[in-house]
Amino acid sequence: MCSNTFYFCSYTYKFNLQRYAILAANEESMRSYTIKDIAKLADVSAGTVDRVIHKRGKVSDKALQKVNAVLAQIDYEPNIIAKSLKNQKVWVIAVLIPDIETDEYWMQVYDGVREFEKEYKGFGFKVAVDSFSSLDAASFIKASAAVLKLQPDALLLAPLFLHESITFANELAETGTPVITINNEIEEVHPLTFIGQNLIESGRTAGSLIHRCSRNLQDIFVIHISEDPVNASHMTTKSQGIKDYFKDKDVLIHDLKINAYHQNYLDQVKSISNVPDTTSFFITTSKAHQVAVEIKEWSPGAVIVGYDLIPENVALLKTGDIDFLINQNPSKMSFEGLMRFTDKFLFSKELAPHYYLPIDIINAENVRSYLSS
Repeated sequence: MCSNTFYFCSYTYKFNLQRYAILAANEESMRSYTIKDIAKLADVSAGTVDRVIHKRGKVSDKALQKVNAVLAQIDYEPNIIAKSLKNQKVWVIAVLIPDIETDEYWMQVYDGVREFEKEYKGFGFKVAVDSFSSLDAASFIKASAAVLKLQPDALLLAPLFLHESITFANELAETGTPVITINNEIEEVHPLTFIGQNLIESGRTAGSLIHRCSRNLQDIFVIHISEDPVNASHMTTKSQGIKDYFKDKDVLIHDLKINAYHQNYLDQVKSISNVPDTTSFFITTSKAHQVAVEIKEWSPGAVIVGYDLIPENVALLKTGDIDFLINQNPSKMSFEGLMRFTDKFLFSKELAPHYYLPIDIINAENVRSYLSS
């Protein structure tokens, strides 16, 4: 996927019957009520029913009560598909996420976008994807400017850079563009909703794993690889979670930033090799594979907890160089994020402030079955 390049997809697709339960499994057993049917049952005009259903025009309180009583009795749902096709409404949803050149983790996020396009085709949605470097805030600023120029109906955003994302969100608010965030929950962005893990709980989970598996635990290194943890709040939030877990325990926690794109980055890892072999490590991104082997060479008793089922991490999980991976299910993040826009635009549903995904703990014993499922 090329950086800063939009692509558009629009297909005709069948609706997800399980999700929305608009149609019964056996259509012959379901009565289809027309506006005329409802008008007859409520003893009002068809025009009155139309105004109530579509919330337009004036209706007397008495007529409104009669129509709503009938709608409730028959459990009425409008034919959303026919309505959308008739109106020929097209919603442009922009997606702004990091490219895969610096972090393979984001490929799974792209997969979720593609899955949405395949499963929910042609229902009046166009998806425009733009990307930025996860190592370069200036790249994010450039990509966000392209999104503003596009003037989309909505935006699915991975707010990797804290300060720049808040500034961008303020600009979007001026245009009235609704935003849903994934991966990193930043309240100051004021999204419609957030899709992803509770990162405090995620960090606490890592702490629990280390605590239960380490012997004579005295030190823990929280390693932030490549990205700037000061401006990458998903890292600092995970770090805060593990610190919360150990706040009443006699354990020292050290934050260490490593630039894995520097040719001598492993020297940074070796600089902490004088700590006891019971020291354990929490890597806050999907890059545990870049340091795990080196750590295990001089600290074989260390417990290493990282993130995400990218191939390099899975390989080291199987060899024991990584002890646990916390799977964030990135493809589900993007898929569910886009689905929330269908809830908003098609059903006018109110969205919860966040939809937290499960915290999946993966080890060498269950990774095969997890991947096969």
